[in-house]
Amino acid sequence: LARDSEIARIHAEEELNVMIEGLDRSNEVIAKHLQEYEQAEAELTVRERIELINELVKYQDHHAKILKYQAQQSKPLSKKKQREFHMSVLRSHAGW
Repeated sequence: LARDSEIARIHAEEELNVMIEGLDRSNEVIAKHLQEYEQAEAELTVRERIELINELVKYQDHHAKILKYQAQQSKPLSKKKQREFHMSVLRSHAGW
């Protein structure tokens, strides 16, 4: 009985060591990616940052239109409303 509990303890310690090593590797990877992100962020010019923000705003606007369209699918649109929606999507894509 004492031997079985000793074997179980040894296996538990080995499992914990493997888990700790895995977490250490994960932390190293996260730290590396964070460092790369911070370096890339520091290298962006103000103009590049503004361009990225503008692209994000366009994306969010486009996404909002998609969500609006999906919400409207539950009620049928008139032909005129369908045409207006599709034209607005085409116009937003033309600016990309």
